[in-house]
Amino acid sequence: MSTILWVIGLVLMGILTLTVFGMTITKKDYEDYEELSRFVDKMIAGPHPGIMNDCLEEWQRLFDGGHVPVDDMVELRIKIIKKFR
Repeated sequence: MSTILWVIGLVLMGILTLTVFGMTITKKDYEDYEELSRFVDKMIAGPHPGIMNDCLEEWQRLFDGGHVPVDDMVELRIKIIKKFR
């Protein structure tokens, strides 16, 4: 009986650990999103091809593997394109 309780306890601890780890990843991705958004807001409008490419690469990384809402990501992409054209 104690073995069963140990197994159940370990499973519950594993679930808790994965939940906390997932929340940490989501928080980091959202911080990266906010940092990119602030950077784009600070930049002077105009053609900056190198900076635009870097911003779009970071945007693509967050869009593909990040945990940021899609609507926010779409708005940021539009903002990047308008700012650097």
